Amino acid sequence: IVDMSKGCDQLVYLTECIEHGKVVIKIPKEEKDKVEKQLIMSLKASLHGVNSSSVVHHTNDFLVETYIPGESITLEKHGDSMSVWYKLGQQMKLLHSIPGASGYSNRVLGETCEKFPIFSTYSEKMGGDGGLVWDDMHRKTDIDQYLKLMLAKTTSRECHQPPVFLHYDIAFDNIIVDSRGDDTTVSLIDFADAGMGDPMEDFAFLCCFLYDTPQFEHLMAGYGGLTLEDRMWIEFYCVVWLTWALSGEDKPERRARQLSVV
Repeated sequence: IVDMSKGCDQLVYLTECIEHGKVVIKIPKEEKDKVEKQLIMSLKASLHGVNSSSVVHHTNDFLVETYIPGESITLEKHGDSMSVWYKLGQQMKLLHSIPGASGYSNRVLGETCEKFPIFSTYSEKMGGDGGLVWDDMHRKTDIDQYLKLMLAKTTSRECHQPPVFLHYDIAFDNIIVDSRGDDTTVSLIDFADAGMGDPMEDFAFLCCFLYDTPQFEHLMAGYGGLTLEDRMWIEFYCVVWLTWALSGEDKPERRARQLSVV
């Protein structure tokens, strides 16, 4: 058994069994609903063509899913392979095209975007100074004014687009690239934070690292192209995510640089 937890909010172990070969065991530390989220989203994803792991066993406290071979996507290893980013965009489009999100149970997948839970997070983190480091690049008042202006434009509608199923944690560690065969495969793993909302929210984390790069352009091309309004909302969610991330880091200089770029 190999411990793959990496300090996340669930224990993750890689092991092998006779029937399925390599499998991953996931045990949430506190939020037991993560088992239900991963079970439901894994089933929905596989039924609609998304490359992802399959749950082979579960209880209320843990689940076992198939192991996806490959390595996590990185700019160092895959920065020059534009087809990888294009295929990632295709996988995100498939995920966001899964039907039924608008009528789904909030109990299972969290709040809908109509209440904009991301803004409540922003208010909590940015209500005080919180020790944020902005250097000379941005002032907290500038960010406040920008976010308030954007929020004012959204109060008359639930969100930028009709709510869809979201991964909500499309970080590099949750994107697996398998280049062993003739055709490279890109897969999405770990649906523990799945929810509903604006599809552009799923681009926020990637935007922090790929903003205004060829990789991001290929990602969006694989998604099917995005409008200027789509791009604006991606930038907006990126800024909100970065302001939240800044307040929770011991060394926020990297997030501050990312914020200055966006």
